[in-house]
Amino acid sequence: MLKQELGSIGDIVRAKRPARLPVVLTEGETERLLSHLGGIHKLMALLMYGTGMRIIEVIRLRVKDIEFEQRAIIVRDGKGEKDRAVPLPQNTVEALQIQIAKVREIHEQDLRDGYGTVYLPFALERKYPNTKKAFHWQYVFPSPMLSTDPRSGTTQRHHIFESVLQSALREATRKAGINKDVHAHTMRHSFATSLLISGADIRTVQELLGHKDVKTTMIYTHVLNAGPQCVTSPADRLRPESTVLTADRPATEPPPARAGKSDSAVEHGPRPNDDDQNRPCSAGPTDTAGTSSGSKHREPASHAEPAPAMKVWTLGEIRARFSSSLAEAEALQRKAGRAAWKDRILQFLRPILCFFQGTRVHATVET
Repeated sequence: MLKQELGSIGDIVRAKRPARLPVVLTEGETERLLSHLGGIHKLMALLMYGTGMRIIEVIRLRVKDIEFEQRAIIVRDGKGEKDRAVPLPQNTVEALQIQIAKVREIHEQDLRDGYGTVYLPFALERKYPNTKKAFHWQYVFPSPMLSTDPRSGTTQRHHIFESVLQSALREATRKAGINKDVHAHTMRHSFATSLLISGADIRTVQELLGHKDVKTTMIYTHVLNAGPQCVTSPADRLRPESTVLTADRPATEPPPARAGKSDSAVEHGPRPNDDDQNRPCSAGPTDTAGTSSGSKHREPASHAEPAPAMKVWTLGEIRARFSSSLAEAEALQRKAGRAAWKDRILQFLRPILCFFQGTRVHATVET
């Protein structure tokens, strides 16, 4: 455009997209979200959660793409211009049949009004001029009003807008009290995560989602029992009396009495051991609580063995220990005859020894 040579611009490094974990809803959160939706908004959200379709794929569904007998939905011209088949949820069959019946009534009314056409992809309109009025090409979720196609200038009925469902999801999320950034794509993330948790093969999930590379699907494996959910936090292993937050205690409540070691052990039970922290992730809720039929009964807290007393070092013992270590290091250096090891060992031990002896540490070490 400027008719000037650009010249060399040096090495170009492609910016890397940061790795982000997807927002996933649990089954309970999904039920609460769907309970605050209604009409076609609930049907569309349930289809996204039950099939893993994108929002653009849902609103572009046509009557011919739903196979009730085969219990499948054919996604046409998805991302990457690829077609794929996804399962048809059984609990959406009746609602879809009612919705298609409404679409038929709307289409027949449009035909009586002199309209009734729909947009056809891939220049099918020029090849089959009468197909644009066929019922099986109509959208499952049509727009409530007619619009003019800017490409052809034809007044016809298009599909519903994406913003309609997105606004309904935001409002339902607020009413359900879900403190997550929920979008329409969150239902797709939740679909893939639920399949992996239930034991579905990663390749099957890849095909259902329409991913070209399995690495894209592997991001959903973070929710399996191999992450932070299976690690016991060190704060949870502390005794309850040491973790009471004074800021949350009412002002009228007196401070708790300071109990002795034996009273604390009887009241709160023994401290969790290392076996609890290294418990395998596949353990169920009953195994975690220790109340399953195959788990051993824990002894009462009153019969728990007392913890061994902690060794307390005196200042004289510390000095003697470091003096002995320093003497052994000097003897080892004289035997080996390598001055480099002497410098490293003395530089590490001499400041510590001098600290306990109360002498001044010099910057240089005599060799």
